[in-house]
Amino acid sequence: MPDVTFLVPKSTSVRVSVADARPLRPELEARQYQALRDPPTSLPLSALLIDRVAVAIARAERANRCVAVLVLSNIRSCTSSNTVDLRSLAQTLQRRLRPDDTVARVGDAALVLVCDAIGSDEEARRIARRVMESTGIVCRIGITLSRAQVDPEVVVARALTYLSPSPRFRTDAPDVA
Repeated sequence: MPDVTFLVPKSTSVRVSVADARPLRPELEARQYQALRDPPTSLPLSALLIDRVAVAIARAERANRCVAVLVLSNIRSCTSSNTVDLRSLAQTLQRRLRPDDTVARVGDAALVLVCDAIGSDEEARRIARRVMESTGIVCRIGITLSRAQVDPEVVVARALTYLSPSPRFRTDAPDVA
């Protein structure tokens, strides 16, 4: 690109070189993608998870529905090996959930599912049961529902708080707008 001269007050000129930043854009986008995702699983990490929860809350509010945030912790296999490959589990969950739902990774071995347009806590429990049955896992699950425009970080924190002490379910009542 050519050099450009701008006139500034007091008749002083400044010489500015302008470079084309387009060649750097793919590299920048790749770095941003990597910074927001877990390297082994390519799942969203906390910052992207909070954004996805905020989007889901807004979408659910427009549809007069709830957002369910399910935290899966202490994930074990029902088989004799008792170990779970989080990468393959994440891929399985992404295939089994709806396109607008999100699977994210929090901490060393916890997964978070964000499901919008949920009608009730029973529907969220059915999703949790279906996840465990279809993937062959046993885990602790914390579920929270949010209907009102609540801080997405609070919604995720509440789901973490409601982790059940056993592979059964513990939920809170949906927020009322």
